[in-house]
Formats: sequence, C-alpha cells, structure tokens
Amino acid sequence: MRSEENGTLNESDLFGDTNSDLMSNLKKITDWKKTHGKGNEGPFLVLYDSKMPIGIKQAVNRLNAFTYDNLPMDEIGFSTELFESLENLDDYISIEDSDSDEDEEPIQLDNFPLALSNAICDLDEREYKIFNERFLMEEPRSFEAIGGDLGVTRERIRQIEKNLRDRMQPVFDEFSIDEKLSSLFTNDKKFIRSSRLNTVFPEFEKYLPNSTTPVKWVLRNYCRFTYEEKDGWLATPSILEAKRLFKDRLGKQASQHGVFDKDALLAFKTYDDELADIIDWAKYCGITFYKDHLILCSNIGEYAEAILEIENQPMPTEELQAIVDPNTSAKGFRQKLYKSRSVIRTDVRMWGLRDWGLDEYNSIEQTITDMLNAHDGSMQYDALIDELLDRYSFSKSSLWAKLNEGPFSVRENVVFLGRSSNGAKSSVDPYSAAKLFRLDKGWAFRFTVTQRLKDGSGFYATKAIANILHLKPGDVKHLSSPIGLQRIAWTSSVITIGTIRRFIVEGVVNVGQEAFCLFNDDESFSIIPMRTVGKSDIRDALALACLPATGDVDLARHYLASAIGLPSNATFRDLIQKYKERGDSDISQCLATYSE
Repeated sequence: MRSEENGTLNESDLFGDTNSDLMSNLKKITDWKKTHGKGNEGPFLVLYDSKMPIGIKQAVNRLNAFTYDNLPMDEIGFSTELFESLENLDDYISIEDSDSDEDEEPIQLDNFPLALSNAICDLDEREYKIFNERFLMEEPRSFEAIGGDLGVTRERIRQIEKNLRDRMQPVFDEFSIDEKLSSLFTNDKKFIRSSRLNTVFPEFEKYLPNSTTPVKWVLRNYCRFTYEEKDGWLATPSILEAKRLFKDRLGKQASQHGVFDKDALLAFKTYDDELADIIDWAKYCGITFYKDHLILCSNIGEYAEAILEIENQPMPTEELQAIVDPNTSAKGFRQKLYKSRSVIRTDVRMWGLRDWGLDEYNSIEQTITDMLNAHDGSMQYDALIDELLDRYSFSKSSLWAKLNEGPFSVRENVVFLGRSSNGAKSSVDPYSAAKLFRLDKGWAFRFTVTQRLKDGSGFYATKAIANILHLKPGDVKHLSSPIGLQRIAWTSSVITIGTIRRFIVEGVVNVGQEAFCLFNDDESFSIIPMRTVGKSDIRDALALACLPATGDVDLARHYLASAIGLPSNATFRDLIQKYKERGDSDISQCLATYSE
C-alpha cells in the first residue's frame, strides 16, 4: 500500500511489520554505502549453477547486477520507484523452471562486467579457482603456486588457463575490449589520465557484479595489450616507457639547450579539453615550465643553460640561482655552473651562454695581461682603462691598484707588461722550506687567515713555490680553482699569492684559522682549513703538515718523512732534526716524545 500523503512506501506497507527491522537495516546500509562512495556495490548475491534455465539465469543476473545506487530512498523509507523496480523483476522471476535447455536462446547482457560474470558462472570449481587466481586478483599467483594447491604441474595449469582464455574470449570480443584499450593511445601519446576513463572507457572503472574485483584487474591480467596504472595515470606499455617516448618526441623539437614552446604539447592532444592533462603529464615526466616555455634538462647546469636562452641576456648569479637552484649555497651553485660546457662567466657577477660569443670572465690580472699581450706588451693607460670599464664591472680604483702591481708598471701614462730579464730560478728547495709540505698529488703551504686577507689583500709565500710552479722573476700564473682563477706572481723579490677573499666569503675558511694553500700537480689550486690541534702528539704533527690522520705510528712516520723529502725509513730523530732545520719547530716538538 502506498501512502497517499507523500508517495512513499514504508517498510511495514511493503513487507509487513515482522520485516521492518530488516528493511530498516537495509536502509541504514544503503545510506552508508552511498555516503562512502560504495553505491556501485550490490546488496544481493543469488548463487546459481549452469543447470538453471535461461529465464532463471537472466533473473539472477539482473538481481545480482542491482546496486545500492538503484535503491532509491528518502528520509522516511523506500520510494515507489523501488517498488516498481521490484515489480518489474517479476517478469523474469515468474518464468517456470524447466529441466530442458533445448529451446534456450543466448542471454543478451548489456554490459561487459555482467557478461563476464555470467560466463564465469559456467566454470567448475577447479576452473573458477584458476581463473580467479590468474585473472581476478590484483597480483596473479604463479602457475607453480596454483599447481601446488591443486596437485598438478605448472604446465597443466598453463593449459587450463589457455582453455579458459579461449572460452572467455568471445565476451571480450563482443565488447571490443582490446580495441577500446588500444584506442586510448596513439603512436605518439602513450598515456591518459585515469579519471578520464569514466568517459572514454567506462567499463574500466567498474566492478564485477556483487564483487570487490575491479574490471581493470581483469583487463590487465587477461588482455594481451599491456599497460600500467600509477599515480593517477594509465600508460602503455609502462609508465617509465611512456615517459621516455614522450620526452624523446619533445626532444626532437627542443633547441640545443633543451627549450621548446608550450604549443609543442598540442601534438599530443586527442580530446578537446585535454591540454591541462598533457601539461600535468609533462610535469610528471620532470619537464620544467618557465615563461610559456618548456625545458628538458637532466642537471642544474642544463637548467641554467635553458633559462639563459629564454632570457636571451646575461644574468647575475643571484637571479639565476633563485630560479634554477634556490636551495643550495651560492658556492655550490657556481661550482655546478662551472661544470657546464655551455655556460660561461661573462663578468664578476654575470653568466651567459658560450654560443653568444661573449668574452669569458677572467681575473683582473689575467684580463689585463691578455689585453697587453694583444698590443705587444703595452697600451695607453686611458685606452686600457676605458676598454676594461666598458667590458667589465671592475671599479676604476681596483684597476689602478692592479696596474701598479707586478708584473705591470705604468710609466708616462703607458701600461707595460713586466717581463723576466733572464731565466733565473728560485734557489729555495721546496723540501727545505718552512710550512711547505709534499702531499700525494701536490704541495701544501700553511698560512694564517687574517682580517686583512678577508678585506681582499694578498699575501707573501716562500720562494720555493716558484720552483713548484716553474715561475721566473716577473712571471704570473693563474691556477684554476672551484671558485675562480687564483693568481700567483713572482714580483720583485717575493712570491705573491693573490687575494683569497672569495674563499673566506664562501665559508671555505674563516678569519683566525690556520689553513693550507694546495698547489696540485695538475696546476689547480684550492684552500682547506687545518684540522684542530692541541695535544702536541704525532696526530698534531700530521695536522700541521696537512697529512692524513692515522693512529698507526709507523705509517705516520712514513707520511712525515715523505712530506720533507726524507726516505721512508727515516727515524724520528731524523724527522725532528729536519723539521727543526726547516723552521717547523712546532712539528719537531710534537715528535719529541717519539725520538729513539
């Protein structure tokens, strides 16, 4: 009986008072299922076997296909729509049972999940177990595992699976499943957002009737067409391969620095509103977006190249770093730029691309030397200053100071490049010079970091360094370092190490520390702080000589001997005497307790 007041059928009207609790519970379950996004599940599960007549199978399948979403309810109870739906089922359920299948017609089912479920119902117990564990599970079990359960060989399981495939294939063919899967992709576009499948391939997101098995598990395990679903994307043959193909295709359109226009993504567009998906896929593939351009790069140097190409002008270190690598230190960022073959330093603070044809930045000394060499060793002072100020961001005061240092000289408003008057060499033996020590691949010179050095001053070093670097009086050498060229000059009667302020500013060393200048055999330069000392033992001696730390006394003795040119079998007495003669009394004192 229907209520004339609101057109709603209460539980007691339809099923009687004795079943009102049952229907109340069904209503609660239905409300909960719909609220939690599980309305596509089914409340009914009617079991049947292959001996059922066609009509009964039809009725059972339709009832099993019923979902919570098909159970319309309001706040009072079940609406009349449900009653009418249930009444319609009588047309199928009322068919009389029959033991004969002679006149049966094939069941016409209108969706793939229902048709597949119907076909599965015809399997016997062993076939169902194999089909379930090979095709209906998220991670299929192996032939060996299933064969072990059933007491047969893996080959027998493989044969049964092949037979099952043959029997199920008509269902897949009827709904053109393989064609629908392959139609999601093109030769160039091997990806699609998973959420779009509801529109273009609705079967993919469905479940088998009255089951928690997603259809997509069945498709992945059964179909010959391979794909992978991950992070909201569906791709073939895998996410990794789809990414590679996508980037390879774009790479053919990119410039030499990995830059291409965003319109290049339109080539992958197959649906009217799909461009946003393709942009998200590009980001998922690691492609960077900058000012309506896309960038393909694999490291910081390549990213910087691309930004410079887009900006089409030199950029300051700070500005470029803010875009490319804001989370690293300024020193670390510059080191990454130095590793790039395409990026060059065009000025003290500026970076550009090598293919722009700009002059690469050198230290002031090297720049002046190169210019004077290009003019046969001398230039008019004013002309030199004007050209330097026009090309670089040097200050006039810094230029004046440099021009009055060796190897330069200014006479009568002309700047000259000082040259050696003879081939004289330093007479100081490196192995006999205080605070200078031979390492495995170079030499270390110990000095103290002072405030004057932080302010930008250079400092004097032993003339033995001239022999290490093959300098002659008046020579200037510029050694490569991780943070720029380092000037070493033999001027007048001293060896001068140019400013090391940048090493202090970058935090490599600090004022008040003892540190070492490293002159490596490959003519590179670096600075490192000295290890902490304080116990006046052999470990301190090693630290004072920039030698590896070790607790092995014999190995330490070998290190200390090699550092000053003594044979490896030199005694501690020999070491103490030689270090004292060199002027390294602090080291000899550390070794005093080890003398034989």
